[in-house]
Amino acid sequence: MKADVAVTAKILHILFNKIWDEEQVPKDWKEGLLIKIPKKGDLSKCDNYRGITLLSIPEKVFNSVLSNGTKDSVEVQLQDQQAGFRKNKILRYNTACTNPITLDGEDLDDVKTFTYLGSIIDEQGGSDADVKERIGSNVEIPPEVIVLNCIVLPHKELSQSARNQIIL
Repeated sequence: MKADVAVTAKILHILFNKIWDEEQVPKDWKEGLLIKIPKKGDLSKCDNYRGITLLSIPEKVFNSVLSNGTKDSVEVQLQDQQAGFRKNKILRYNTACTNPITLDGEDLDDVKTFTYLGSIIDEQGGSDADVKERIGSNVEIPPEVIVLNCIVLPHKELSQSARNQIIL
């Protein structure tokens, strides 16, 4: 893709316009090639491998273009109070801890948020997904972009051809 930027840009532009018009992505974008990478240690144990999935480069470029295009229009529509999950903004809660939690005779530190399994949990037990859902419900995004997100971003399934191509 870096060999001739002008030619690559023209080809991708044609492809992206076709995806936009037909509201369909190429079949190979729905598949990934799973590769096992060995870790240190006993390679006879499954735990000593990690898997990576190779995806289509044009798909990654398209997702980036789609994401960057919507980010600016959404940013303009959000109110200042919707500070969570925005660049250069932070989310704060003004609540006081009245009952400290004690574990093994020691009081635990008072924190406003913590991360559990990749989600940020706040003092009321709400997750960052809850906040993102509330923010998204008040933003006007063009229907075409929503359709493209629904086409491009669903979870990928390991197809039969991909199962046969797992590299050991």
